[in-house]
Amino acid sequence: MKQTAGTTRSTHQDARPAEGWWVPLWRFFIHSTLGTGIFVVIFAPAVGLQWGMHKMEASVRIDPWLSYAAKTGEVTLVVVDIILYVVFLLKTGWRAAKEF
Repeated sequence: MKQTAGTTRSTHQDARPAEGWWVPLWRFFIHSTLGTGIFVVIFAPAVGLQWGMHKMEASVRIDPWLSYAAKTGEVTLVVVDIILYVVFLLKTGWRAAKEF
């Protein structure tokens, strides 16, 4: 450290080592893989709900209101999950592009 006229200057530019060109791509890959896993975990109950409703409708008479509510919940879950997944991928891609 050099001290000049009441100010302190560092002679070192940056203490952090330089990262390779592949680091942003690796981070994008890891985040995308984990995000896809979370997407699948959230998407699975919607598929299970649809499968269960199909089996119940085939074997037992179900009140139309219950069937409608279950299908609405399934569609809502799928649509919200897809929207959030796309937003996540776009934000992750944007962050990776900014690191280049």
